[in-house]
Amino acid sequence: MNVSPLVWISFGLTSLTLSVMLAGDALVDLVPNHDRQDFEYRRDVAEALAVQYSALVEHHQLETIKLSMERFAQRNKEIRSLALLLQSGEILAQIGDHTRIWVQPSGGASSLEFLQVPIFAGDQSWGVLQVAFRKSDLSETERFLNDPWVRFLTFVGVMGFIGYLVFMKRTLRQLDPSGIVPTRVKAALDALTQGVVMIDTRDLIVLTNETF
Repeated sequence: MNVSPLVWISFGLTSLTLSVMLAGDALVDLVPNHDRQDFEYRRDVAEALAVQYSALVEHHQLETIKLSMERFAQRNKEIRSLALLLQSGEILAQIGDHTRIWVQPSGGASSLEFLQVPIFAGDQSWGVLQVAFRKSDLSETERFLNDPWVRFLTFVGVMGFIGYLVFMKRTLRQLDPSGIVPTRVKAALDALTQGVVMIDTRDLIVLTNETF
């Protein structure tokens, strides 16, 4: 199967375009990281709750904390459980089966699914707020295919290839084929007493001598 050089050139230009876009994303973060955005949003919410619950604990308002937790969990379906723990590990308040659900992230850091915020009283840490979020129901393949960046790259790739191919075909039709023929060859053809016509594979005339 013979593939037209225009197809290969268009494919190459499309690949170059996609490569530049990917390089730009890697160097200057053109596209936001959705997991990182979700993590930062969840962390900010958890930190705000930690500050609120810390103030309530100082005034011994545990019932208010539990009520706040219940309302918060009801409005955020992504939450599986949350708990307010003392430094000793004692649970002051919790929503859901937190002990069974919670998985401590490695290194004590937070993850997208399991987030914890330390609570301080002055310079001393007295507790921690732990929030467990539901894992996405989408598989890795589904998440990849539904990623806006992937869909945008696919669109650019397909439309770019078609655009390059059409543009180059139209451009090459406007070129003078005789311009690529060496002067000596053109002079030799013009010296012939008989007319000479050269046609391409589409039966279009690309070159004639003066006799013709």
